[in-house]
Formats: sequence, C-alpha cells, structure tokens
Amino acid sequence: MNDGIHSAKAELYRFFAEFFKPPEEGFYQEITSPRFPEELSRWFQEAGYSATTSVPNLRELWSSFEEFAEDYRRAVSGAIHPYAPPVESIYKPWTEDPGAEVSMAGQRGYFYGDPAVHMRHLYDELGITLPPEYASIPDHLTLELEFLAFLFEAGEAEAARLFIREHLDWLGDFRAELETTPRGGRYARIVAWLEELLRQETSEGGRKDG
Repeated sequence: MNDGIHSAKAELYRFFAEFFKPPEEGFYQEITSPRFPEELSRWFQEAGYSATTSVPNLRELWSSFEEFAEDYRRAVSGAIHPYAPPVESIYKPWTEDPGAEVSMAGQRGYFYGDPAVHMRHLYDELGITLPPEYASIPDHLTLELEFLAFLFEAGEAEAARLFIREHLDWLGDFRAELETTPRGGRYARIVAWLEELLRQETSEGGRKDG
C-alpha cells in the first residue's frame, strides 16, 4: 500500500517540477487535455491528499502554448528583467556562517548560497550528476521537486518531509515575487497550489503513508 502512495506522490511532484523547466508543447498539451483532470484526481486520491481549493483550471489558466511559454520567458526564465528566479538561495540569507567574511553573508538575493551548497552535497552523496544547465543552480525548484520525488519513490517519507521543511520553505516568498512580476500571476497560482500540497504533507493529515 505504501509503495502506491509514495509512487503517486513522486508523480505529483515531478508534475510540478515540469512547470519550472523551459516549456515543451507536449507538457502543455497533456495538462490541458480533457482527460487530465481525471488523471490528476487519481494522483491526489492515490497520494492520500485532500482536494485543495488552490487547484486552477489549467485549460483556462493558459489558453495557448504560446501564452504558457511567454509567461515562463517573462516571469521565470531570467531572459527579461525583472523576473522571479525559482532558486532557493535567492530567498534566504546567502550564508548563516557567523565566520563568513564576505559583505553579502547575511543578505538575500544572491545565487549559490548555503542552500545550493547543501543541495550539491546531497547530489554528490547520492552520485547524482546534474544537467549542465543546472550546474550553477543546484537549488533550482525543478531539481528540488525532482529530488523530493526521488525520496518518496525510495520510500523515504520522513526524509522527504524533512527536506520539505528545510528546502521548500521559501515558496511563499517566491510566490510573492511572482505576484509583482510582469506575467507572473499565473505562475503564482501554481506555486500556491504546490504550497497547499506541501502543507498537507507536513501536517498530521499528510501522514497516511506512515
């Protein structure tokens, strides 16, 4: 039973990871197909999650692939400024090390801070090789969600919940940034939906898999 729950959770978090990759038309066609709500409902049920009030109608949210791709380009990719980087280090102090002798030590808004260093350590420990495009941003949201899926698929539910608390606690700040970024509003709704699932997972109600 637990294997099925963990597999469903892994599928859900891989689904969310896709939103923060360069858009592919195949993914857009899948999430806007008439059958997708039924598939999504099955994932929720198998994962033991309750229906959330944050679930957007994806067919209405993005009426075309071009609209979806342009939102990504303008709000998330960094191709145009301002944008909201989907990268953990940006939303946390660059380092918590009291001995760090650099001017940005306790400041936010910088890449490759403590979260990135820790994520790189986790990948190295597990022998995971990052794609070249993510080598300088190991704490990118896509990678973190795929790592979360990996933990669930390995049956490491408690490790997954600890990972959520330690590495996905910045999503509220990311969502707030999206809400003030040109063309970021629709992505903010996806993040709000993800946040609601993560809250279920880390609450007592999300522990149906033991």
